[in-house]
Amino acid sequence: MTVTPQEKRSQLMARVKDRKKLPKSLPIELIEQKIHEHSGNVNHIALDLDLLYYDLSLFIDRQPHLRLMIMRHREKLIDMAEDNLKSDLMNGDQKATFFTLKTIGKSRGYVERTENETRVLIDDTTSSVDIGTLSSDELFQLRGIMQNAKAEGAKVIDHDVTDDEPAHVTDVI
Repeated sequence: MTVTPQEKRSQLMARVKDRKKLPKSLPIELIEQKIHEHSGNVNHIALDLDLLYYDLSLFIDRQPHLRLMIMRHREKLIDMAEDNLKSDLMNGDQKATFFTLKTIGKSRGYVERTENETRVLIDDTTSSVDIGTLSSDELFQLRGIMQNAKAEGAKVIDHDVTDDEPAHVTDVI
């Protein structure tokens, strides 16, 4: 027998209505125990205690030591995921390799980006840029502009940075 989406929703709503609001005197020790049992998964804790997730979540947020316990369990999960990723990388898994390059490899230029490019052609233009005033994102963009300009045959001059004068990049376009 197939269950229609409306019936499924009705069943879910009935289960939610059956759950209890957070009692006024909930033993903190019980919550601490359940946090350890369920590795910090608040939804599983709420299901186990037959409580509403929202109420339990608010209760935990008001208790700094419980919040800290949840955060510690999440950090352990992240550590495990990083260990699995490292293991997959060591075994030559291509998906793991691509994921690593797209996330922590961004700083080296491994970025998936959509090409939404507007070109402006200006003849015989010299642009000076004070690199000291640019953010890291702007520096990254400038590097891309310079690489594209070099690839298209433009004359790009990189000046050395000295303490006496600001760094400038000229003839970019």
